[in-house]
Amino acid sequence: MITAYFDADGIFDAATDHRFSPPPAEQTGWDDWHPITVPGAFPGYWSRELVDAVNRIASLPGVTCKWLTSWEEQAPLQLAPAIGLNAAGWEVIYGVEEDDPMNWHWWKLAKIHEDLEKDRPEGFIWLDDDITSDPAARHWLRTIDRPHLAICPKTTDGLTKTHLYDIEAFIGKQVWACSSVGRASDF
Repeated sequence: MITAYFDADGIFDAATDHRFSPPPAEQTGWDDWHPITVPGAFPGYWSRELVDAVNRIASLPGVTCKWLTSWEEQAPLQLAPAIGLNAAGWEVIYGVEEDDPMNWHWWKLAKIHEDLEKDRPEGFIWLDDDITSDPAARHWLRTIDRPHLAICPKTTDGLTKTHLYDIEAFIGKQVWACSSVGRASDF
């Protein structure tokens, strides 16, 4: 099993003021962009092609998707339906109230630790445009002994086609390794 942890802004949308900036088609490889019209969302664009690709990945056997976003319950209630993301059944990981950046405590890092300990997937994918902003997260990702893929797109671009290719390759590699070898510790 592979767990994919999704942030919202800067992942599913290119957070940029669409009144003044064109969609990032050239930077992302996605052609089909629409202004985001979700209450509470940062101004920006979302891509139907991106959402379709994530829907396809989320439907793969052995892949579990979870929300890890400050949107918390609003991600499946507002964002997902507005952009056509089939994420109503994704678990929401709560904890934004535990954030303490003044003391270098990023709630998302603490919660991903807890969730990995609880569910123990063979591998995981973490998609968040703020990963590289947290030194503890960067260190942990360099040292964790579990197959993983961390993707930190530019906030103004969101996920790119290349990111989705990387995700599909990681999932394919992990599914093959688990079925042919049998144990995640053997990678």
